[in-house]
Amino acid sequence: MPTLQSAIMPDTLNKSTMEVFTVKEWEERFDELFERVENGERIGIVGDNGHAAVMVPVDDELIRIYSEN
Repeated sequence: MPTLQSAIMPDTLNKSTMEVFTVKEWEERFDELFERVENGERIGIVGDNGHAAVMVPVDDELIRIYSEN
């Protein structure tokens, strides 16, 4: 049975090849990393405090989730 997370964003965070950057690296290379995400990659960003984020390419499902509510 799929979890709520997998039902909403299947396989978004389960990418063993996702490259992860520090916040400093992300700031310094923002344009390059943003372009990579636009081309389909998922990029992880981790702060010194351990908080993390993932930049993901937009797809029809994400557009639907954020435009219907």
